[in-house]
Amino acid sequence: YPPKVKMPKLQDVSLRQAEMILKGLGLQMGEVTYAPFPAPTVLKQRIQGKEIAEGELVFKGSKVDLTVGNGTGAEKVSVPAAKGLP
Repeated sequence: YPPKVKMPKLQDVSLRQAEMILKGLGLQMGEVTYAPFPAPTVLKQRIQGKEIAEGELVFKGSKVDLTVGNGTGAEKVSVPAAKGLP
């Protein structure tokens, strides 16, 4: 078995930062999915479908799947029609 490393805290960092952190620890970037969230930052980190908490030991070389905020909130905001207004 490959050596184990501690899972870093990726929540609240950008996708680019998360990728650099993973590479630095010998982990691989897996699938990236997007969810409605105001900030474009990592929301969840998973390995083989299981959510992995910061500090958990994982095998070096593991693929880490990330859920990232898409920069929009889940709420829809209604905008009044401004057509014809000065």
